[in-house]
Amino acid sequence: MISCVIIDDEKKSRKTIEKIVERYLSSKLKVVYSAGSVKEGASAIQKYHPDLVFLDIGMPGENGFKLFEYFDKVPCEVVFLSAVQNYAINAIKRSAFDYLLKPLDHVELENMITRLENKKNEGKNGLHA
Repeated sequence: MISCVIIDDEKKSRKTIEKIVERYLSSKLKVVYSAGSVKEGASAIQKYHPDLVFLDIGMPGENGFKLFEYFDKVPCEVVFLSAVQNYAINAIKRSAFDYLLKPLDHVELENMITRLENKKNEGKNGLHA
């Protein structure tokens, strides 16, 4: 089971991800915390040690890229979420596991989870992705 934290200032967006996970991915993915800000999300990552973070980029105050200032190295995979493609290069430079456009498509999310599971399994077998 993959644990995840959602970081998005829009409550509706957080609920949408939670509903997609519940409906299509409940056997593979568990939301351990849903944060409305980068600061709250950083605290949740430190507390829950998730495997994955869904990170919105466009947020007031601190945008999603500010999360990386809370850690020497973010201790989990990061999937950036955005309504626009403009931030993709920055996301790649931050070693994003994926970059998904809003509104989220459950098939895209399922494919991303399958890739993450494969990466985790390769690591267990001594292989590196």
